[in-house]
Amino acid sequence: CFRPHMVITSPFKLLAPAITALLLSSGAIADTVTLKNGDKVQGKIVRENDKEVVIEEQVSAGITDTRNIPRSDVAKIEKISEDEPAYQAIKNLKPGPNSLPATSYDQVTKSLNAFINNFGKSTHVAEVKEQLKTWEEEKKRVEAGEVKLDGKWLRKEEAEKERYQINGQIIFNHMQQQYRQGDLSGALNSFDQLERNFPGARTYPDAVEFAKQVVPRLKASADRALQNLKFQEAE
Repeated sequence: CFRPHMVITSPFKLLAPAITALLLSSGAIADTVTLKNGDKVQGKIVRENDKEVVIEEQVSAGITDTRNIPRSDVAKIEKISEDEPAYQAIKNLKPGPNSLPATSYDQVTKSLNAFINNFGKSTHVAEVKEQLKTWEEEKKRVEAGEVKLDGKWLRKEEAEKERYQINGQIIFNHMQQQYRQGDLSGALNSFDQLERNFPGARTYPDAVEFAKQVVPRLKASADRALQNLKFQEAE
């Protein structure tokens, strides 16, 4: 029986990795200082006065550099609003093709409510409220016993009859989604859950073959991460 030797976490903690990835990607939202020679410097402006502009640049992953730019060299300064990075981190949080356990919806609604409470005057509030409504409505259906699979809702009675097979299919679908998103260790963790809890699922043989494709990619990714770490330590 194929079993990857991994540290296992629940596959239904689905939203934490997604939120983390979005938060990291929001680093692309930055203040911009345009110089008179046409160059642009992006980062976080930490201080400015009549003589200079001090900005923190992201040189590489985990490494920032503080740059002092003479005010006489500056043509234009564009600052992002305080709510923009927070909005970028949540704007793509939308229900997927498969429903989640009821408690998992709380992770998203908490993030959306936090934005609404912290940035009540943001131009994005109305859109975030619509997102929140969508998540809350889906949670109610799940609490009523319905299950969404590949975008199709199954009534409580249908879901109860096929509960075992549905759970196996949902985990396999999520495993494939994690793989497409580059979360290789998450994909293997999902496979382990499928193997331990639903080995009789119709999707299990396909999941075994899929897991065999994930392992070499994960090893290559780990090797690259190790090399990058050594390079950063050397710097």
